[in-house]
Amino acid sequence: MHQMLHLMAFLLPTPVLLVEQRFLREPPDQTASVGEHVTLPCRVENKMGNLQWTRDDFGLGLNRNLKGFDRYRMSGSDEEGDYTLDIDYVELEDDAQFQCQVGAAPGVEPVRSRYATLTVTVPPESPQIINGQVLRTQEDRMVTLECVSRGGKPAAEITWLDNFNIPIKKHIETIVETLPDGKRKNTKSILKLMMKKSHHNTSLICEAQNSAESTPRKTSILLQVEFAPKVRLEHTPGVMKEGDTVIFKCLAQSNPDTVTYQWFVGGKEQRLGEDVSVMVLPGVDRRSNGDIVKCRVRNRVGTSEETHTLDISYNPEFSIKPEDVAADAGQEVSLVCEADGNPSPSYRWFRNNDITTVIGYSSNLTIFISQSTIGTYTCHVSVKGYQSIQTTAQVYQKGPPKFLKTAESSVQYGSLGETVQLVCEAFSMPVPEGIVWKYNDYPVSSKTEHYQVITQRKKDGLVSTLVIKDSANSDYGLYNCSLRNAYGQDFHLVELQRQDSSLLLLVLVGVVSGAILIVASLLVFLHWRRLRQKSCADPDSVKTKQVDLNTLDSEEEYSSEQEDWLNTMQSTEQTHSNGSNQSKNGFHLSKHKTDS
Repeated sequence: MHQMLHLMAFLLPTPVLLVEQRFLREPPDQTASVGEHVTLPCRVENKMGNLQWTRDDFGLGLNRNLKGFDRYRMSGSDEEGDYTLDIDYVELEDDAQFQCQVGAAPGVEPVRSRYATLTVTVPPESPQIINGQVLRTQEDRMVTLECVSRGGKPAAEITWLDNFNIPIKKHIETIVETLPDGKRKNTKSILKLMMKKSHHNTSLICEAQNSAESTPRKTSILLQVEFAPKVRLEHTPGVMKEGDTVIFKCLAQSNPDTVTYQWFVGGKEQRLGEDVSVMVLPGVDRRSNGDIVKCRVRNRVGTSEETHTLDISYNPEFSIKPEDVAADAGQEVSLVCEADGNPSPSYRWFRNNDITTVIGYSSNLTIFISQSTIGTYTCHVSVKGYQSIQTTAQVYQKGPPKFLKTAESSVQYGSLGETVQLVCEAFSMPVPEGIVWKYNDYPVSSKTEHYQVITQRKKDGLVSTLVIKDSANSDYGLYNCSLRNAYGQDFHLVELQRQDSSLLLLVLVGVVSGAILIVASLLVFLHWRRLRQKSCADPDSVKTKQVDLNTLDSEEEYSSEQEDWLNTMQSTEQTHSNGSNQSKNGFHLSKHKTDS
């Protein structure tokens, strides 16, 4: 049985082992510029059939030298299975799909590589600006600039650059056209630009580039823009103060540069001449502050102007001063304080001269009337660089009148036969018509020649003066001045006393004499004290019994002066004593003799 199995195995036909052709390396997609060298790799294992390259499915030949295609060849060796396609000096026709193919062999299937796309890029021609090399136009006109780049593959990208090499990105339209070969393209870029003065004598650059070149190609156009004058005003001094002489200069830049000038101040034309570019304003003042200075310049293209508002610094002056106001308790009142100054004034409010406490910082101050808010309010106005100013107003609370009652006002004096004046002063808010005078409970009539009432109205009350002509004994006595307003009433009693002129003289003499006595007594006491200190100075000086001649001379001089002074004082006392012995009430004076 075992032998039969071996025989059967030998008799059966042996199977044929087939070899599979396969690619070890296939060509990838590539991109190359015209004129470059391209290598498309192809490596085959177990090659059995014929190998060829195709371009857009057209066979290039079986031999390695690829006859008929001078720029093509297959490099490598059969032993290595390397059939790489080399293309020298790539041209646009090489822009195609390439494939490495191995044909069939007995018992072997054909194989094909992947399609390798070779993209050939072509640099564009240098761009061209259709408008030419120079464009002449005027300001504020819209111009259209057209730049064309031809024959690029891929289509060129066009960039516009301004005079500072900064790309322009707005108002650009791009048009791409394909050439008859179906591969190359023309690119057209249209730029619309509003012409400005700043464009004058500047250039615009058109750049064109695609992936075939590393450096863009460019061209440019020069812009010549005519424009109306551009005006700039300068003035000296830079900071204007009241009284300064201000000089304005009108600086104009234009194309063409032939211009004429016109000056205006506060809307009024200053006829200085068409060629005058400088204007002088002597002694400007606050009335000109805010006026507009205008310089108008004209050329054949157009007219331009520049203005400057006069900003004149000046010291503050009040335009509205706060007014005294009176109101009931709890009522709201406002004080208005406005001043004209430049720079703008700043305000501070104080009450009752307390400058350490600011109670307001605006021109208006609102107050609610009470005993703690009435008083004197000061509006302090300051302007930087100038001396500040201030003004005051009184805030009153309405109420019953109140007389000014003092010892001097309660007793007043007059001389018999002379004209006498009695004065009553009262605070009253509101201020009534007048004060009523009464004597012995009867109203004093000012219609007679004997009496006259003079009323002085003040902002916060009244001062009433009763004038009594040729006063008699019957006019001396107690007077009543009374006052009434809507909130109440008050009165004041004034006593008129008679004053004799002789008695007044005696009083004055007595006062003067008393003053002299006091001063003299003080001098005597001081001198006596000095002499006593000398006599008791040193016991040793007594024992020596030596007499200083200078001391004796001074004591004799003192005794003589003292004796003369005593005689004078006794004479004065006899004259002014009027029968009274003043030596008893004053100092007791005597002569002192000093022994050595």
